[in-house]
This record gives sequence, structure tokens and C-alpha cells, in this order.
Amino acid sequence: MMLVTLITGDPNPIHFDTEATARLGLGDRPVNQGAVTMAYPVNAVLAWLRPHWRVKNVRVRFQGNVLAGDEVEVGGVVTELDETSSQTSAKIDVWARLNSGVQVLDGQVVVVRVD
Repeated sequence: MMLVTLITGDPNPIHFDTEATARLGLGDRPVNQGAVTMAYPVNAVLAWLRPHWRVKNVRVRFQGNVLAGDEVEVGGVVTELDETSSQTSAKIDVWARLNSGVQVLDGQVVVVRVD
């Protein structure tokens, strides 16, 4: 998380200062950056569909935090496939949850076929 903090320039101490997370009632470990948490299901979709598809749109809702050391499981379900337009697209409902079962993110990834 410290590397992402340095790369992005994110000054929020919850990503690197355990005293800050404790003061805010967020636990005793740094909090993962939201963009990184969002990338987990998006990367899973891309790993599944590459090289013939690309991401067109991502919409997510954060429901909880991922803390340093947490294991995260991601998944998704294709909810719509549109082959009627000039470009085939699909909507995939995605989620991320801690191995404890706590869901931390849900949303939708829209992909388009590129070949």
C-alpha cells in the first residue's frame, strides 16, 4: 500500500499510518486504496476475456474496507450480452469480499468485443 501511496501521491494517512487508522476507528492496519480494491474484480474480468475484449465502463459501490493482510475473493456473473449492435458488448455484475464473507464492493463492468 505504501508503494501505491507513493506512486499516486495520495496523502491520506489511513493507507500507511496505523495510528491514524486506529484514531479513526478503522482498525489497526492500513486501509487499501479504493482504486486498488476496484482493480481486483476488473483485473479478474480482463484475465478471463483478454485479448478479445476491452473494458468500456466500470461502476462500483464500496461497502467496506480492505485492510493490509486481508485476503480478497472476487467474482462476477454475465448479466447481459448484446450482439444486436455493430459492437458486441456484455455487462458483468462483479463483487469483492473478504474471505470472512464480508462484501467490500459490488458493481458492474461493461466490456466490448474488439476482434
